Amino acid sequence: MKSIKEKAVFENLANYLNYVWLFAKDNDLSNDFLRKITLAVEELLVNVISYAYPKDSIGEVELSLSISKETIKINIIDSGIPFNILKVKAPDTNLPLHKRGIGGMGIHFVKKLADKIEYERKAGENHLTIFKKIS
Repeated sequence: MKSIKEKAVFENLANYLNYVWLFAKDNDLSNDFLRKITLAVEELLVNVISYAYPKDSIGEVELSLSISKETIKINIIDSGIPFNILKVKAPDTNLPLHKRGIGGMGIHFVKKLADKIEYERKAGENHLTIFKKIS
């Protein structure tokens, strides 16, 4: 499984998204499917870049993608603060925008998109795996 690992900074976001695009093209994935997984990866990486590491330090984040017959597997590994997206409550989308808290919609989107999500904290790292059936 090939991966990309770089410093968790916004300047590197395009490199990660290019990796996703090349993976999709190499595996003949539809443009619609590519848009969905790209948005999910972007949301997850923005969270790592924004919140995983203290303001005075820069960590790294590793992204890998793999494919089986029917499923894409997205792995994101970082050594930032422990963060299990499975424990994040869904925002109340019935509330008017001005009454909702800030944030949470990206994680909500990823949870809705995924067919399965796994999280594990091991060896001081967050290991997040997203499974999405190919449509």
